[in-house]
Amino acid sequence: MATARVPAPVRCTRSPPPPNRVTSLSRRASALAFRRTNASASSRAAVSGSASLPALDAPRPSDPRTGTTRSLFCFGLGYTSLGLAETLRRAGWRVAGTCRSAERARALEAAGIPAFVWCPDEKKFLGDDGAAALRDATHVLVSVPPTERETSEHNREDTLSIDPVLADAACVAALERSGAEENEIAWLAYLSSTGVYGDHAGKFVDETSPCAPTTAKTRARLDAERAWAAFARSGKGPGTNRNLPLRVFRLGGVYGPRRSLLDAAARANGSETSTSTSTSTSASASAHPRASRSSSRFSRAFVARCHVRDVVAILCASMRQADDERWKTNEAFDSGGGPNAVKVPDVRTYNAADDAPAPRAVALAFAAALLKTDVDVRNETGPSRSVSCVTKENEPSVTKNKIKNDRGEKRVRNDRAKTELGVAFAFPTYKEGLAAVADGDPSPFSDATLDIL
Repeated sequence: MATARVPAPVRCTRSPPPPNRVTSLSRRASALAFRRTNASASSRAAVSGSASLPALDAPRPSDPRTGTTRSLFCFGLGYTSLGLAETLRRAGWRVAGTCRSAERARALEAAGIPAFVWCPDEKKFLGDDGAAALRDATHVLVSVPPTERETSEHNREDTLSIDPVLADAACVAALERSGAEENEIAWLAYLSSTGVYGDHAGKFVDETSPCAPTTAKTRARLDAERAWAAFARSGKGPGTNRNLPLRVFRLGGVYGPRRSLLDAAARANGSETSTSTSTSTSASASAHPRASRSSSRFSRAFVARCHVRDVVAILCASMRQADDERWKTNEAFDSGGGPNAVKVPDVRTYNAADDAPAPRAVALAFAAALLKTDVDVRNETGPSRSVSCVTKENEPSVTKNKIKNDRGEKRVRNDRAKTELGVAFAFPTYKEGLAAVADGDPSPFSDATLDIL
């Protein structure tokens, strides 16, 4: 342990640290924040690991048949969608999307991404310019969450949740006219969650596994998936069929620059750690409403997560696949094969999760090691313990510890993304991903977009 530079109580090395204590965190957190905030583009490219990563393979920016520039419209320019938008923008695409406030719209505009304020729950609807951008879009990404259903224990299935895009008649009208050529959308994507699988007692799940969501939020996600599938298949009138190429992506916990367990360890706030040693558990939960919710994360034996760069890689690979299949379909029509020459499934689902569904405490221990600090946490399933002593060898067992949490236990497979889309994960586990974030790798963001995350 480093010797303190100023007079301070000395912690005995022979006894364990007091519970919920963050050791030497302020200095190291400040150093990390300084490095992230002030690192130049050249220094970021020079850090270990980031320079060796190949550039993301973005889909071609123009339609090879018509030569027109493609455009992406994102409902909700949040963390993941902003990563995709920035990747495509740098490749020559036109990109635009929605956000919830005028302030964020101005920041996005300054970063080169046209943004339109759209917040239906606050009666802020898409204006003429936004509707025009949506109508002209060749690719559409929906990343806004559904409105959670209000339920009771007795009639849980009676009330359906509402997807805000599909509930907005103007947005639906613009979507039905989207696509500058032949009034079609080449790629429609919906970002969902691995939470829709529910509890599988720690067993592996894939895209064919039954979904049994256990919370209002995950049930709403599954409702939204089904609503978008119905929209993609249905037509404007009786007997018609859109057959839009809908792709549903079930994401694990997305992390990356400015949003990772490194930040959680550095913040050391009531939701992850606490510097208080005298507050009882019940009093702490009352004083910090987020504490009980976040502590339940530590009760999960398996947490699906994925670096945002790999999520963007999956999205880009799906767009390229849609291109390839579209060209095959067009060639079949051109050769006289007719509409049944190539049958393209209209709805597909892909999991976006890495190869290591590790407990949150184990991943947090690794993050703390990168910061070279000890972080003590309250584990909902047992007494306080330092995550620095949690290792892979003592990961919790679902059967042994009988861990219970509101999302259930499962391990999410990603084979389909690898085999069908040909994705090679840049960060196959949280270890490579967190190490890259700690080294200052901004991928898939630019310096401009990093400032508005």
